[in-house]
Amino acid sequence: MENLIKPDFGLVFWTVLNFALLVLVLGKFGWKPVLKALEERENRIKADVEAAREARAASEHARAELDERLARLAQETEAAMAKAAAAGAKEKEDLLNAAKKQAEEIAAASKRDLEAQRDRLIAELRAEVAGLSIAAAERIIGREVDKKSAKESVDGFLREVQSLKGGGAG
Repeated sequence: MENLIKPDFGLVFWTVLNFALLVLVLGKFGWKPVLKALEERENRIKADVEAAREARAASEHARAELDERLARLAQETEAAMAKAAAAGAKEKEDLLNAAKKQAEEIAAASKRDLEAQRDRLIAELRAEVAGLSIAAAERIIGREVDKKSAKESVDGFLREVQSLKGGGAG
């Protein structure tokens, strides 16, 4: 053991020779595969980094495209909602106009019916007044009056009264 502590030329020579042989053998057979493996690993890492950059760029591009599509869809949805609201308002207006028109037609028909009924009642009332006038004239005079001429006289009188009042129906 003591010999190991004291360097001897032979021991140093063989140690250096073994080390040099080891370096040559490793250089010939070991370093190349190790360096090749390290180079391959470096290239793989570079490729992975580049692929990650490309994936990130593609992801950002896809996100921008999706944001654009969402904005377009929002605009289309808003336009569709506005169009539906306008169509609803138009439909409401059309329904209100149709209801007004129908109400006006009903009112006009009712007015025509009332005027026809009024005219009929006036005619009946005239006939009744003429009959009562003739009956009253017969009682006052005491004899029978010609009904046709009396009716014509009463009708003429009623027309005169009506024209004096400002002209009503008839």
